[in-house]
Amino acid sequence: MLDNILAVYTGESVTNLTLVTKDRGEQGPAKVVFEAQEGTNYVIAAAGANGTMGEFTLYWCQCDAPIIVHHPVSTNIVAGESVTFSALAMGDPVPSYQWLSNGVAIAGATNADYTLTEAQANSETNQFYFSLLASNVVDTATSQTALLVVHDAATAKITNSLFTANSYFVMHVHGVTNRPYAVETATNLNGTIQWTSVHTNYVSFNYTDFMTSNDVARFYRILALPLE
Repeated sequence: MLDNILAVYTGESVTNLTLVTKDRGEQGPAKVVFEAQEGTNYVIAAAGANGTMGEFTLYWCQCDAPIIVHHPVSTNIVAGESVTFSALAMGDPVPSYQWLSNGVAIAGATNADYTLTEAQANSETNQFYFSLLASNVVDTATSQTALLVVHDAATAKITNSLFTANSYFVMHVHGVTNRPYAVETATNLNGTIQWTSVHTNYVSFNYTDFMTSNDVARFYRILALPLE
């Protein structure tokens, strides 16, 4: 690779030029970015450093800085599950991607999608933050930050349960979002228990059971269903 220098000047004479910007490409092609002004003539100089000689090709473009057009979305999962974050940026030249976790670059995470497999909480926290850094020769842009919460289990909880004046039973179910939960009932916990699924929904939700008058008792359980 030719050790090359690229420089941009303004001026009407090669003996009286004003430097706008320059770059030296020791390990690759030199690159410069500048904001061109209407009606101004620019002089571009390309040369080998320290008198070195070789062939080169000059490319130029009217570039656009990256813009994030799709941001990653916050979510929560259960320990051991996998999750994929997605984002998208536009720009000219096409931006390169780098995913960040808590502000630190993730090795090898350079695509529009990033999948975290078998996520685990640690001794300090169960909350993690992910964002996408998009870069091109003009500038960089960072997406909004997505929060990932890693729960120990998907166990649901029943709160605010009560009997209404007309003997309906109402309860509030909450748990890990982005997954369905099934409400099941039984009328007897002796012997072989016959559980019947009566409702499925994503948390949190309220469930009202319009109990029949011939039920001596009714028992409830909430099951977390597998992710599709």
